[in-house]
Amino acid sequence: MDNKAYLDQIAVKGKKTTSKPLFTPAIIKLFAAGIVALLLFFIVIFMLNSNNAKITQKFEALYQRSASLSAEDGPLNSYNDKLKSSDLRQYNSTLQVTMANFVNTYGGMSSTAGFNPGSISSTVAGEDSTNTSEIENDLNAGYLNGLLDHTYASTAYYQVSVLITMCQEALSASTNEQLSDVINRYSLDLTELQKLYKAQLESN
Repeated sequence: MDNKAYLDQIAVKGKKTTSKPLFTPAIIKLFAAGIVALLLFFIVIFMLNSNNAKITQKFEALYQRSASLSAEDGPLNSYNDKLKSSDLRQYNSTLQVTMANFVNTYGGMSSTAGFNPGSISSTVAGEDSTNTSEIENDLNAGYLNGLLDHTYASTAYYQVSVLITMCQEALSASTNEQLSDVINRYSLDLTELQKLYKAQLESN
C-alpha cells in the first residue's frame, strides 16, 4: 500500500458519520401549523356550541316564563281574587288561558325547538325564579299599600311586553315553519292583551 492509499484509508476511518436532525425547520413548521389548525378547530366547535346553547335558551326562556306566569300557584293567579276591577280579572283570565294553551302546544313541540321542558337550563331557571320573586314582592307591596289594581295592571303589562320580546327573539332563531306559526300566534294574542292593560293603566 503506497503512502497516498494509506492516507486515504486513514481519512475515511477518521470521518464521523453525521445523522440528520429529527426535527428539521420544515417539520417544525408543519408541526406548528398542525397545532394552530387543531386549536382553531376546537375554538370553532366551542363557538358553535355556545351559539347553539344561546339559541336553545331563547326557546327555553319563552316556555319557562309562560309556564311560571300561568301556574295556578303563580303570583298572577294568587292575587287575581283580590283585584277590585272586574276588567282586570277578565284580562287576567284571558291571559292565563292564552299562556296555558301556548305552554301545552309549545311544550309538545319542545323537541323541535331543541329543549326539554323537564330539564330547563340553570341559567334560564335562575332568571325566571328571580322574575317570579320580583312579581310576588311587587304585588304584595301593592296589596299592602291599597294599590293592588294599579300595581297588578302595571306588572301584567310589563310581563306581557317581555313575553312579546321573547317571542320575537325565538322567532328570529326558529327555522321550523310550524314552530314559528305557534310562536307568532302567541305574540299576536299577547299584543292584544298588552293594549288592554295599557288602556287600563291610562284610565287610572
